[in-house]
Amino acid sequence: KDDPLIHCIIKRIPKEFRTKKVCLSAINLDGCALEYIPTNIITEEICKIAVTNNPCSYDYIPKKMRTNELYKIACVD
Repeated sequence: KDDPLIHCIIKRIPKEFRTKKVCLSAINLDGCALEYIPTNIITEEICKIAVTNNPCSYDYIPKKMRTNELYKIACVD
């Protein structure tokens, strides 16, 4: 699932309105929306959802949060 429309929408939402709920909705539609999620909202749970929905989103996981488990999820698909 790589939906440019989702990227366009989340990218245009001002950062102060990118709540966890909004971000989770975007991630559930397309994991690569992780690129536009504020780092203070990114959790292991969000990363897992993102990578499960779109393995390419692994590239947008902050390096300090990358785990073997997330890598395996990304590589399985």
